[in-house]
Formats: sequence, C-alpha cells, structure tokens
Amino acid sequence: MSDNLVEDLLSDFEYELQPPYLLYRNAAQEVNGIWFYNQQDCDAVANLFG
Repeated sequence: MSDNLVEDLLSDFEYELQPPYLLYRNAAQEVNGIWFYNQQDCDAVANLFG
C-alpha cells in the first residue's frame, strides 16, 4: 500500500517555478520539489497554483 502526499494549498503555501522543478514551501515551512519530465506539465501545474 502506498501513501499519497496531501498538502494544504490554502494557508501559508508558497511556490517557485525553476524548470524542470516546481519548488514549494508548505505550512510546516518544509521545502519540497516536484520534478517534471515534461516542461509543459510543469508550467501547467504552476499555473494552477497561480
């Protein structure tokens, strides 16, 4: 069984686009990065946050 990561995007959520990574800081002040194989996917997800 695998666990899915769930983040609260409504409070204290900051992100920065540095292709091919989308970096973000969550409410617990942890910095995480999501790596995208496809640049268009990276841009699309960043646009959802904006």
